[in-house]
Amino acid sequence: MTPLTTADILERFDGDIELFAAVAESYLDGFSAHKYALQDANKNFDIKSIHFLAHTMRGASGNFSETLMFLSAYKLEAFTATEDQDLNAVSALVDCVLFEGEQLCTMLRGMIESKVKE
Repeated sequence: MTPLTTADILERFDGDIELFAAVAESYLDGFSAHKYALQDANKNFDIKSIHFLAHTMRGASGNFSETLMFLSAYKLEAFTATEDQDLNAVSALVDCVLFEGEQLCTMLRGMIESKVKE
């Protein structure tokens, strides 16, 4: 998978920087809340909540093209489609989603800051 560029992401928003910034800010706010909820669900071995949160996080990250976050959340969502799962594998996938989510947040913050400076 090739890394996303600013142009790749802005293409999803027809070049509308203000729309991109609004959606990105919404994603950043939502990710923070979802991150803590996912950590809590993982700590409590709540597969249904993990599945729901993975679906939500996948959908939100999909606004920015098929990023590693999107793919990680997709894998977690698919893996938790049933409740009979290896909890160690679920935890590893949760960690991956959280890591990729933070990476996407860092990238989006950088894009927002660079667009504000222009």
